[in-house]
Amino acid sequence: IEGVLAPERVVGDQSTKTISLGQTRVQVEEILGKPERIVDLGAKVIYVYKDMKVTFLEGRVSDVQ
Repeated sequence: IEGVLAPERVVGDQSTKTISLGQTRVQVEEILGKPERIVDLGAKVIYVYKDMKVTFLEGRVSDVQ
């Protein structure tokens, strides 16, 4: 089982990076780092990370996929 499940002490050491609706681009970059790509559509900006997309409307998080 140890090969499949990480020991509890290891799981507890990993910090989950969490963002919330309404956060600014600066706050998201502080949590997740610089995105791989930025798609600027004017009022809508999308940060593309390896495993997620963060959409900003008027500079604030409006959606995470």
